[in-house]
Amino acid sequence: MTAIQHATAHFDAKIGVADLARQAGVSVIQLERDFAGVFGCTPHRYLTKIRLEAALLLLEGELPIAEVAQLCGYSDQSSFARRFKATTGFSPNQYRNSLGVRSSAAPLPPSRQPGPDKCTEKRGQRHG
Repeated sequence: MTAIQHATAHFDAKIGVADLARQAGVSVIQLERDFAGVFGCTPHRYLTKIRLEAALLLLEGELPIAEVAQLCGYSDQSSFARRFKATTGFSPNQYRNSLGVRSSAAPLPPSRQPGPDKCTEKRGQRHG
């Protein structure tokens, strides 16, 4: 399993850059260089990106925000809310309210799983 596959499959777990480097069989520094060259961001930012992509999808449902935070690998709702707002410009609740809420929450279908692509960030924001 590559570092990307590991990050995508286990974004909900407490994994870090060292875990991804170990999975890839390279040093942390080499992994960071490789990520910067391929994705234009650090491994930490990439992991944050896929966690937030999953959160965006889960917020379409009725799961409590604290549960969405936990399912996306955050240890508490407040750290999730801070990162979400810093990235999107909206609190999780504001985002959910802007969508309207579906009648039921379903697991992410495989076609909507977060996956590897270029990292993006809110204009003017840099989070490492």
